[in-house]
Amino acid sequence: MINSKIMHGNGGENMKIKSFITAAILGATLALGSITANATTKDTVKPSIKGVTTKTVYIGQTFQPLKGVSAYDKVDGNLSNKIKVTGKYNLKKAGTYTLVYSVKDKAKNTRVIKRKLIVKQLNVTLKQKSQYFKAKGGFGTLTIAPAKTKLKIAQLASKKWMKTTSGKWVKDGFIGNYVYLNKQTTLYNKVNGKKSSTLNGGIYHVSKTTENGWIHVSVGWIKSGEFVDSYIDYGNKAKQQEIIKTVNKERAKEGRKALKENPMLTKIAIIKSMDMAKNHYFSHYSPVYGSFDTILRQANYKYYYAGENIATGQRTAADFMNSWMNSSGHRANILNANFKEIGVGVVENIPNAQMPTYGTQEFGSRY
Repeated sequence: MINSKIMHGNGGENMKIKSFITAAILGATLALGSITANATTKDTVKPSIKGVTTKTVYIGQTFQPLKGVSAYDKVDGNLSNKIKVTGKYNLKKAGTYTLVYSVKDKAKNTRVIKRKLIVKQLNVTLKQKSQYFKAKGGFGTLTIAPAKTKLKIAQLASKKWMKTTSGKWVKDGFIGNYVYLNKQTTLYNKVNGKKSSTLNGGIYHVSKTTENGWIHVSVGWIKSGEFVDSYIDYGNKAKQQEIIKTVNKERAKEGRKALKENPMLTKIAIIKSMDMAKNHYFSHYSPVYGSFDTILRQANYKYYYAGENIATGQRTAADFMNSWMNSSGHRANILNANFKEIGVGVVENIPNAQMPTYGTQEFGSRY
């Protein structure tokens, strides 16, 4: 009867059955199609990284790990901002370093590439006579390097110290033959020996140093103090040079000869300015070393004329000069025909200082 209904029944019944079957078949087809589509869209392709090639730089140059490097994924597009770089390198030391670049897409497919960074030695020509040392900072005295000596540098360190490829440490212009004590210091009879007495503040001549930080002066060994040559880094060089230039302009107006800058006077001037800032005083007499002529003698500056100008609170080189030129005593020092050399020290923003700036002019004429 079923067959009979299908074959001989009215068209309406046949159409209903046919419609139901057709709908069921279409529904199954759509569902199957949906399952098939989900199976074929899974992302298994790793993103790509471009621009990661071996890089060579010289000591002291800059290096930007992500400069010129990009990443792309066929599904997620540009992933350059997702790149991660790991690995350590030192642009102040020659050597070959390995960096690892990685990037991950949304499907967690990860691309990893290694990169070589080669840091090469630096060639330097010394501008001034300098001392070689076993350790940076002026310790372990070796030999002298004349001005214009050409060096191959394997490492740069803080405060302008350089290590040569032969393992010696040097800083252009640093000799380390004088040390400044800004307070009373313990004196020892030998390296790692017993305390023998104390040494007052001031400048002392250095005969030798050890690699582990001991300094020998004329009366024994000390373990503290700072080399006079190091003070050159504490002054504002631009303002100091502008002051010297203005001094010589003022001298020229009065028919006076120009003063030449003396490196030792410059360091002593910086020491004086630092001394005033740290010890909270404003005077030509220091609580550490006494009168200014005392420190000149301690530094073996053999003078027959000497003078000193000090100032505090001025902001610019012009401010310092205006203050000095508008004072008869300071003006007299600046224009004194007996002086032949000058050193200027300007220090700024010293921690716990009472004033923002301190300036000193040291004048002299040597035998």
